[in-house]
Amino acid sequence: MTGTPELKGFATLQARAAIQLVELHRIEGDNGRLLYVASKWAETRRFESLQAVADWLDELTTVGGAA
Repeated sequence: MTGTPELKGFATLQARAAIQLVELHRIEGDNGRLLYVASKWAETRRFESLQAVADWLDELTTVGGAA
């Protein structure tokens, strides 16, 4: 896969999210910075970094983690 490390990291997290039935999108915020938006059922969360997304996905995969 070619692309920047950020794009590769995003693609990896997007695949991890899909396993958890989460849609993950990469968007440009009003200030021009990248934002990551995750949606699962009626819940939507916004993240400012890939690390924050990864941490949240880790919570989803732990026993008793938040959905």
